[in-house]
Amino acid sequence: AHIALRPELSAAYDALFCAGGSEIELRSADSLGIAGTPMRFVDVQRRAYELGLTAMGIASAGNCPTLNPDRATSWSLDRDDHVIVLTSD
Repeated sequence: AHIALRPELSAAYDALFCAGGSEIELRSADSLGIAGTPMRFVDVQRRAYELGLTAMGIASAGNCPTLNPDRATSWSLDRDDHVIVLTSD
């Protein structure tokens, strides 16, 4: 239905949902180099972008994952916390 209404999105849907396309992964805050550093989600997104990833949310230990948090929300992630990312690896 979305493609019928917005045909220009066809290529984006193909890239995201085809075999061998993008994947959703959990990357540790430590592996992104942001553990122990208070930052806004927009800064988390920038760091992920620098590594060729797209940050989609936060999965902090012991809490429910948060998808698409407010970009101004501040986080202080520990090494056991994760960032939910979209990757094409």
